[in-house]
Amino acid sequence: MKCDGFELLYKVVRIAHCAVHDQPQAFKDILQLLERCYPVDGVTLLLLDSGGRYFAQSIDAGGSQLFRPCRQEVADSPPGQALTSRQPQRQTETLYLPVFCCEENFGVLALTLADDAELSEQDQRTLALVAEELATLARNVAIQAEDRWRMEQLAFLSDLGRQLTHAQQFKELLTTAAKSIHRHSQAACVILRPLLGGTVMGSSSLRIDSLYRKYRPRLEQLEEEYGQRALRQAEPLYFDELPADSGGEPPPLRMVIMPLRFLQRPLGNLTLFFDREPAELPLASKHASREFYHSVGSLLGHALERVATLERLETLSAENDLKFQELSLLYRTFRAIHSTLNLNELMHLILSTATIPAGGGFERAMLFTVNERSGSLQGMLGVDQDGAALVFPPHDERGAWEQPAVSPEIREIQRQMPFSQKVMRQRLNLDAEDNALARAVLKGRVIFVSQPGTEPAAGAALAAELQLGPYACAPLRTKDRPFGVLVVDSCESGEPIGLDRLRFLELFAHQAGTAIDNSMLMQRLETVNRELREAQERLIQGEKMAALGELAASIAHELKTPLVPIGGFAKRLGQRVTPGSKEAEYCEIIQRETRRMEQILSEILGFSRKQLLCYNECRIERIIEQALVLEDDALRGSGIQVQLNYDCALPPFQGDDQKLLQVLMNIIDNARHAMGEGGVLRIRAGLGHLRDEPALVVQVQDTGGGIPPEVLKEIFAPFYTTKKQGTGLGLAISQRILQQHRGTIEVHNEDGGAVFTLRLPLGPGVEAFH
Repeated sequence: MKCDGFELLYKVVRIAHCAVHDQPQAFKDILQLLERCYPVDGVTLLLLDSGGRYFAQSIDAGGSQLFRPCRQEVADSPPGQALTSRQPQRQTETLYLPVFCCEENFGVLALTLADDAELSEQDQRTLALVAEELATLARNVAIQAEDRWRMEQLAFLSDLGRQLTHAQQFKELLTTAAKSIHRHSQAACVILRPLLGGTVMGSSSLRIDSLYRKYRPRLEQLEEEYGQRALRQAEPLYFDELPADSGGEPPPLRMVIMPLRFLQRPLGNLTLFFDREPAELPLASKHASREFYHSVGSLLGHALERVATLERLETLSAENDLKFQELSLLYRTFRAIHSTLNLNELMHLILSTATIPAGGGFERAMLFTVNERSGSLQGMLGVDQDGAALVFPPHDERGAWEQPAVSPEIREIQRQMPFSQKVMRQRLNLDAEDNALARAVLKGRVIFVSQPGTEPAAGAALAAELQLGPYACAPLRTKDRPFGVLVVDSCESGEPIGLDRLRFLELFAHQAGTAIDNSMLMQRLETVNRELREAQERLIQGEKMAALGELAASIAHELKTPLVPIGGFAKRLGQRVTPGSKEAEYCEIIQRETRRMEQILSEILGFSRKQLLCYNECRIERIIEQALVLEDDALRGSGIQVQLNYDCALPPFQGDDQKLLQVLMNIIDNARHAMGEGGVLRIRAGLGHLRDEPALVVQVQDTGGGIPPEVLKEIFAPFYTTKKQGTGLGLAISQRILQQHRGTIEVHNEDGGAVFTLRLPLGPGVEAFH
């Protein structure tokens, strides 16, 4: 059947414009029309895929099937040459006409001419116009199909968004997303894999069609292999064909890997596998499909971030709740242990706070203090929950925390408890290899012992003696040195000491150390303040005594001048009177009292006069023995026994032996007067320390009943005496001599008598002190 060109074009346009509801059939109707109008054996329309690399589908004028899948490459093929050049191409009996519109290629119209049939130039121009109309029809079909596709995808994205919004947990989100994407995207396989912590790929959620389950291992392998690349490149990866492996032919699928990101932060991958052979005309362009993948990826990225944020918020909320509880507990315990500055009360309070259930919650707490001089740890106190209940009564818990009562009676009860007595008998070496307590002190951190029996011998023995379960040791440090170690355990309940409890113990021990440091600082301040007051009193007294000394020296000098002639004339007068007469007795009394007055005035002048010491090498044994020789007659006359003891060979020292002899004779004379008739005088000399330096220590002890407390405070004050005929200057002068030697003199009562202790430094080159 031969048709007029204009009539053919009219019919083609009419078919195309009427194809509103069944556009695929319009393609077939136009091809059948061409087959009737021209001498051809067949008419075929080849349609491109969305990528433009293959002829993916074809429509034949004959047969009932509308679309037939095909896979013919465009490059280096006759229809491809026609499409590339956009000019009709003829090869043997087939004419290829390009189907394109507005610079967009859609396919090629192929006419197989009958034998010996030829087409005129007019026919070829008409067919070119028909090809243009087919391109317009294909373009309209693609636009309408893409619109429908976009509507479907928008509905899918809306439905997916609702489902993802309802997911509150990570696993639920992955399962819901994979299932929904697999159902709506017509993908053969969906793999959704999160990125954990920004570095580690987590477990995937996978959905796959039953037809392709045999390829599952290979698909998972490809997803893992190329997923890392997609994350590194931060760009989607598209594969029209899957890479082959050594096992044979790759699965007939296409692959899309979409990295999931939120604010440039990687969150995971979405991998889709599609059937490589489309069943119908592509409904969307390649660009539109990729936009859809990006939309799905963005939606998933936001959902993953939302769920991850929710999980972080839940974790943060739980951590904050725990921290709030810990801070409340720490505040309560810190307030309690900072309620006192008395060190003795504080130690009881620290252990009670650590063991009370509303406080530290440990069943038992022990305190060991550091003895740096002996290099050991000494058990000081142990408190269990029964003992802690005395300080924090359960019936008045709130009031007890506000004002904990650590009375002397409660402290004594806690010390006398059997557990505390066991702790107080313990003594450990300060050696990190010996026990865990020493390790905690020396390393300055909390040490947890889960198996006490496996500790070194000393640690194991301690655990056996105190029946320790798993225990923890926390060092107690003041500002500049270790004070001790706090040991806690829960032996009866056997509850493990977790990391949170160890962290609490570390903070508690730090605050306890601060409280101990404050208490020791307060004690030092009180001591310094007391010493300052005493120094002030001494300074005031010294100023008074200086003024009094000057006055006394002036008076003594004035009095001593007439005493010399009085004594002399009394002696001469005594020589002239009759011996044994009343006049002779009066002269003797005048002479004796004159000598006594001269001695008193000499002592007053000696005390008020500034003296310079004459230093030389001295031995304390010789000075002691010389003093005993000079006092021997008086001691024997009073029936006093002397016990002399030297602890060791004593070294020589620098000093004024005559002044020190005066000191010893004064003390021995005072002891003789204190004992009256009979007693024992003990003199002991040895080595000791003075201001952390080596020193000689001399102790003189009598059995005279001791010195009353009110006298002890004033015993070294000038002019203070309990003797009827004393001047009160002997001990004051002795103290001055010891101070000039950089030494000290102390006195206390012991065993029914007084003990005077003299300390003299052994350091060489001591300069005289005025």
